[in-house]
Amino acid sequence: MNRNFSHLLQRLRVLSQRWGALKKSNTPSPQFHALHDEIVRLYRYLSARLHRRTLRRAMGAAFAVLGIGFSQTSEAQSFAPPISSPFGLSYSGQSYLVAADLVDLDGDGDLDVVGVPYYSTSAYFWQNTGTPSSPDFSTPATVLTGAQMGGYTIRIDLADMDDDGDYDLISGEYYGVTKFFENTGTSSSPTFAAPLTNPFGIAPSPFISFPNAVDLDDDGDLDLAIGDFGGGVRFFENVGTSVNPSFGPAQLNPFGLDTTNYFNIPELVDLDADGDYDMLSGEYYGGVVYFENEGNASTPAFSAPMSSPFGLSGATNSYLTMFTSGDLDNDGDMDLLVSDYGGGFRYYENTLFNVGQEELNAIDVTVYPNPASELLNISAEGIEVKEVSIFDIRGALVLHSSYEGQAISVKDLSSGVYQIHIQTDRGVRIEKLIVE
Repeated sequence: MNRNFSHLLQRLRVLSQRWGALKKSNTPSPQFHALHDEIVRLYRYLSARLHRRTLRRAMGAAFAVLGIGFSQTSEAQSFAPPISSPFGLSYSGQSYLVAADLVDLDGDGDLDVVGVPYYSTSAYFWQNTGTPSSPDFSTPATVLTGAQMGGYTIRIDLADMDDDGDYDLISGEYYGVTKFFENTGTSSSPTFAAPLTNPFGIAPSPFISFPNAVDLDDDGDLDLAIGDFGGGVRFFENVGTSVNPSFGPAQLNPFGLDTTNYFNIPELVDLDADGDYDMLSGEYYGGVVYFENEGNASTPAFSAPMSSPFGLSGATNSYLTMFTSGDLDNDGDMDLLVSDYGGGFRYYENTLFNVGQEELNAIDVTVYPNPASELLNISAEGIEVKEVSIFDIRGALVLHSSYEGQAISVKDLSSGVYQIHIQTDRGVRIEKLIVE
């Protein structure tokens, strides 16, 4: 267990015991309610950093009887009610659905939106002209250069498939085809080549392809999870390299995954911030299913499916729930953007870190140089720095190190914008980091 959280875990244990004793005595009081609120705050904070089993052991019997957001639907996360057309994001064309992804496509440190309307032969770019914490998508969308779509695009994902420092485009189509558009431009000015159909050994999917690229086995290259018409997920392991991908045969529902109810639109994201990828699956009739990864970053093992998690039931209020994830408000947790069946967008803010985050960021820690190219130093007057974690803009952990006063090498990180989490004896300081 991370030593930095041991004192908070002990506090959670003591508070739970006190709360349990007061409940058993059946004498509600202001202290009883104050303990309740403090346990909620501590649990939500620690659940993003420690495994649920660790917290359950610490809380003992109180875990099962608190009844304050520790049920299946909100143990680790809490999402605010959805906001339609968030941050000025809208699509004025006629479309059943806009397949979308959140990505920093122009390399300026905030998340943009790329979308392909169904039936469209063009991919569109909604540039974020705001900031990492206050997005603004009110500028009308522009057409991406060279991305000539097939007209039946149902899902897209942007990922650096050839490890050259820019985002390539992967699309899934209605008839089971997966296409790859190489970015022949740069990380700040993308240009996409003509598509390759079912490249790198990818087998066509049954009827519909919902691709999502992610390093699911933590070996440094991107694998593919492709959802299909029947509710299954086919996993294609990258048996090549990060530069020259080559995919092995399809594995249906590996690692304990299960079939969902009619369509499986996977979004692999570290939703509980424990260092491995979990899976949210959208369904045809608007349902949402969550598979928690109870394994680790290199050996995934998914729990039994959980329906309508975190209050996300019927996310589109219509057909097809299609998620893309990213830290849109730059507060350290993963928010969700949902493509609506009618062609619009909905935003679900993850409120996990809303409580107490300003206090954590008041910790006096300096990171320099920033921007950095080779070595990174940390200065903390009178504060003990214990561990440092660096996450990319999609929320993936790219570097983790114990800290003993030495400079940290970032020379192996690609140029771009990251988030650095500095764990101290007073809490966690979160800062933006630029690597040149």
